[in-house]
Amino acid sequence: MANIPEHWCKVTELSNFTQEEQRNVSIPYENYTFAKCYRYALNWTALLNSSGGSLQNIIINKSWPTEYCVEGWEYDKSITFSSIVIDVSLLSFVYIDKNLHCVLCVEN
Repeated sequence: MANIPEHWCKVTELSNFTQEEQRNVSIPYENYTFAKCYRYALNWTALLNSSGGSLQNIIINKSWPTEYCVEGWEYDKSITFSSIVIDVSLLSFVYIDKNLHCVLCVEN
């Protein structure tokens, strides 16, 4: 089985910031971990413009709407720089099962 590194939804508009900065502001944090299946559904360009271009000026609102990972995933490369999951992008889609568990589906 392939090693699946820590991952979260990609937010292209935040690509000029570090992975940690991106994740801290764009990914919901719950149960002591960041969500893997969804991100805040915001117009990040407009939010950055209104905050002076800084993520530090953005105050997270846990009631913001969320959406599934529509742009794919970011992978934590601080521990794993390369794996088949990262290199081939095997994470193809995510769904929520009947027990409300996040389920990662891989292409084969």
